[in-house]
Amino acid sequence: MRPFIALLGLLSAGTAHSQSCHPLDGAWTYLPAASRVGAGLAFNPHDAITAIQLSVRGVENAIEQRWDFRGPYVQRTAQYQLRMDGIRRPTQLSDPKDFEFIAVAAEWQNCTLIVHGFSLLFGMEVTTTDTYVVSEDGHRLSILRYGESPVAITDQRLVFVRAIP
Repeated sequence: MRPFIALLGLLSAGTAHSQSCHPLDGAWTYLPAASRVGAGLAFNPHDAITAIQLSVRGVENAIEQRWDFRGPYVQRTAQYQLRMDGIRRPTQLSDPKDFEFIAVAAEWQNCTLIVHGFSLLFGMEVTTTDTYVVSEDGHRLSILRYGESPVAITDQRLVFVRAIP
């Protein structure tokens, strides 16, 4: 009986550090030095991305995102509306680059946003899963991106800090 009581004590002590939920809403600035993107966010070196501004805003049962990508030869804006039902929907982007999604499906897992993004690379569809993790203090956002395709494996970490208004 004592081992069972000890186990209950350990379990209840573990819940003291339960997940805290921070809103994603706001403006986020990309930190390249803290990120891990391998050869880059774009497969084509000409489309190298050096700066990203990400704006996130929650609206009725959805999240609106605006990604502003900048680089020596890139100035692109991609806007997505994420419905939290896990259903794939086209993004309506015209002429998307390989780092932009042609379709998305999003859902919440507890306080964590999970986005399945669908891109095109050499005419083949590539699926990535983005897991949004906000730091305990709410000032840092890490997007863990993973995907596999016949062309490439994507395993990246994009780190952002909350922009001070």
